[in-house]
Amino acid sequence: GATISALVVAYGIVQEPVRKYLSYGKSAARIDWKVEIWPFQWRLAMSWASGFLVFYVLTPLVMKFDGPVAAGQVGISFQIFQAINSIAILYISTHSSVFGGLVAEKKLSKMTSYYIKYSYKSSAFLLLLLFSFFVTKLSVDYFYPGILGNRLVGDLDLLYLAIASIGTHIFFMINYYLRSFKNEDIWPLSLFCGLSTIGLAFLVVPAYGASSAIWIFLF
Repeated sequence: GATISALVVAYGIVQEPVRKYLSYGKSAARIDWKVEIWPFQWRLAMSWASGFLVFYVLTPLVMKFDGPVAAGQVGISFQIFQAINSIAILYISTHSSVFGGLVAEKKLSKMTSYYIKYSYKSSAFLLLLLFSFFVTKLSVDYFYPGILGNRLVGDLDLLYLAIASIGTHIFFMINYYLRSFKNEDIWPLSLFCGLSTIGLAFLVVPAYGASSAIWIFLF
């Protein structure tokens, strides 16, 4: 209730200034929201909603069907790899405005060169972070047995999550590239992934428990 109220108030405050800005001046560049923004915006919203289904619904299902301990292990493990991915993708996300500007200026070869450069950096940084995590995990398990073992999923499941995070990272990079062209045509694939994740989760998690949530996230 409080969130919805805050959004309504915020909308009431900003809608008039934004409307005036978009229609400012006869000689100013006019922006047709319905033509230039809305088609991209609703596709972006669909992709975001699909990502929510993939990343934030599995843990509550594990909680319901496998108990709070398993849900805590899955939730913490998911968050670790999501954090690693979020840090690594900064090489791309912080330059997305540069990519979009180069596309607008029709400097496509320069944009592609920049994109490849930062994609390599982002991917290498992701692998470094994943390697560092597993080295830290194994070191803690060796010197302080049991401290992490009962708080995270098993080592094999962690490996599956690492593989999944690499695939997710590639998907994110492709998304940022397409969005530089105001293209969000990948949203049907995102929606399919989100809906299939939920469908499989309701079928598999009740029977096979927490590990099945990891398998679903991987595949």
